[in-house]
Amino acid sequence: PPIPPNRLYAGCKLDNQRYRLIKTLGEGGNGCVWLADHLKMGSQVAIKFPKQTAHCTDLFGNETKNHVLFSNRHPHIVSILDVGEH
Repeated sequence: PPIPPNRLYAGCKLDNQRYRLIKTLGEGGNGCVWLADHLKMGSQVAIKFPKQTAHCTDLFGNETKNHVLFSNRHPHIVSILDVGEH
């Protein structure tokens, strides 16, 4: 089942124990970004969670598609490694 953003906490494991949240990196009008351990790869990643509104979910989907288009063309835009629903 989905985890509401207000129920996320440091140490919370997601996606079948694949990621462990460490701390919040930032929060904005449409969502929040967490630093997390990628437990299978042994690395750290940033995970962005949209707010739980239809408007933010739609914006998040559009943002993800546009981000992928530009991430391969610019050295200062991070790459998206995975997209999913939790």
